Amino acid sequence: IRALSFEASAHDNYRRMLAGEAVCMPETHSDPAWEVRPGFEWIRSWAGVPIRFGEEILGFLNLDSDTPGAFGEETAHRLAAFAAHAAVAMNNARLYQRLTDEHVKLVRVYEIGQRVSGSLLPDEILFSLLDGVLEAYGGSYAAAYPISGEGAFDIPVGPSVSAGSVEAIAGASLPPEIVAARVAQHQAPYQEVIQIASGRAWTSGVPLFVGDRLWGTALVWSP
Repeated sequence: IRALSFEASAHDNYRRMLAGEAVCMPETHSDPAWEVRPGFEWIRSWAGVPIRFGEEILGFLNLDSDTPGAFGEETAHRLAAFAAHAAVAMNNARLYQRLTDEHVKLVRVYEIGQRVSGSLLPDEILFSLLDGVLEAYGGSYAAAYPISGEGAFDIPVGPSVSAGSVEAIAGASLPPEIVAARVAQHQAPYQEVIQIASGRAWTSGVPLFVGDRLWGTALVWSP
């Protein structure tokens, strides 16, 4: 078996492990809490412990045997000790991955900043920004929409600057101008899944400020 999916809280032994308990069922077929699942009738003895770091359950460590009485309480205690080491290793790996991801993001932000600083023309700056974001995050289309109204959030029908292929958002169920208006209205990042001709896409929008004044919004579409 390479993959198995089920609701842990729906099974007594996993509910107990979610609560932080080490569980041992020496004779599964005589244990009323054991649930026989199709394809797993061969399991006659079972032990499991949570892989826990602090208050967080990272996973479970289980032992199966086709021999009745193969596992006892001592097995569960030893398994718990091993799970404690596994939890530390898993948490360290997670922290390392986060640091790696943050480093990659910082490098991308620096590269985008280098592109943007190469021009004093507003449209060139916006294009460099949008193009850099598309390249860094794997987007398919990006556009900047200025606000045209005085005091109201009137968004032009078309963007002032765009990067990528507009065909990537053909048939969008939610027009870009509406998304841009929502971002401008709330003056906060916005994200939504929309339907497009080729399937679905993420639409992400952020407000663009010049000093304290809201200039417009930038939208990015990604698969």
